[in-house]
Amino acid sequence: MAERFAVKETQRAMEKLKKKGKGEPSARRTNGSTQVFKNLQKIVAEDYKRKDDKKTAKESGKAAVN
Repeated sequence: MAERFAVKETQRAMEKLKKKGKGEPSARRTNGSTQVFKNLQKIVAEDYKRKDDKKTAKESGKAAVN
């Protein structure tokens, strides 16, 4: 589930960058596979951290903070 979220979030971010840069010539490639996978790794790592934090908070008896 985290992977699907990460893929969707990355696609959304790429679409946003595409729309933002429309009309302006851009020298850099925003859809290069290296950039996509770097973003994907970052999103997945954040998602796992959030999940671990929530689990730790639940185990300690405190309410999870989003």
